[in-house]
Amino acid sequence: GEWDDGEPTQVALSKDHSIVLLREEQLTLQNIESVAQIDIQSIPRYESFCQDFGPMNLASVYRFCKMLEEIVGSSEPGIIAFIIEPNLQSFTNAVFLVGCFMIMINDIDVNEVERAFVSARDKLLTYRDVSPGHQTFHLHV
Repeated sequence: GEWDDGEPTQVALSKDHSIVLLREEQLTLQNIESVAQIDIQSIPRYESFCQDFGPMNLASVYRFCKMLEEIVGSSEPGIIAFIIEPNLQSFTNAVFLVGCFMIMINDIDVNEVERAFVSARDKLLTYRDVSPGHQTFHLHV
């Protein structure tokens, strides 16, 4: 589905950096001053088998985490803009990737990561099995 929420989602990555997930047009509309930008299109895409859209594989998670770690380490304190596509699948994958970074690189507790994204919870889609047909279970971020 389309992601039409007007408010970008922002979470703290460290004491000096936060990341905001937003559509490209929101960057100028919201007048956000960012110290760096990441475009989700620069990250290897999930290759779907049917109606599935993620989660990203371990290699993509690793590359994203290393890229974001380098950005955090080399940029001035401030906001990092994560530009995503205007759909809930892209938003869900972005939350997944940022959550992985928070856990794997910054060693943040899973419960704290979940609390950081509480405002985004209603927008997150569930991941589905790659099999076609009726979904009998849901995988939550």
